[in-house]
Amino acid sequence: MPARSGLLLASMVFIAAAGVGLWAGIHWLAPTPEERRAELQRTVDATVLPRDYARLPNTAVHTAQGEPMREALGGGWSVLFLGFTHCPDVCPLTLQTLAATMDKWSSEEPRPKVAFVSVDPRRDTPADAGAYAARFDPEFLGASGEMAALRTLADRLRVDFEVPDAAADEQYGVEHPSQIFLLDPQGRLRAVFSPPFGPDTLARDLRTLIANLEPAA
Repeated sequence: MPARSGLLLASMVFIAAAGVGLWAGIHWLAPTPEERRAELQRTVDATVLPRDYARLPNTAVHTAQGEPMREALGGGWSVLFLGFTHCPDVCPLTLQTLAATMDKWSSEEPRPKVAFVSVDPRRDTPADAGAYAARFDPEFLGASGEMAALRTLADRLRVDFEVPDAAADEQYGVEHPSQIFLLDPQGRLRAVFSPPFGPDTLARDLRTLIANLEPAA
């Protein structure tokens, strides 16, 4: 009888040790956030960023409805593009591409929000930006704000834009970034898409990133 008890105890110890070893092995083999990001980087046509790279600032950039942009985008994944409504080429082309990209989401699946931010506050109010964005898709958000707030937003995104200090001719141009920015539900910058991009590739890569990046705090 003692021999059987000893054998049972030894078996229990072995099983427990094996379980601990298996847990440790799985834990040790689990990829780190950096490894997951590197793997995603190999599969998408975008620059995938660390979770703590940058966060959307809480500045006085408002949508056409008067809502702070950070609040308007909160709670879900979103895509951000900076431009101006008098743009002759890059802005309309990019917004057309984003509209075609969003068309690839079915009505049953939640699609990311898309926001167009005008960095030309001299000519574009939030209402102007909203009306312009809605020409491409009724669900697109438009926003703008004071120059200082727009500068803060651009600085947080690690980009720049240039608006002429004074212009007798109101047909002046604005130098602005051509990238598309992906933000997670917490307003953190997670990926940057640089042109050229097309709807098929952009939709595929957005789905891949949204499904695999960890949005938790």
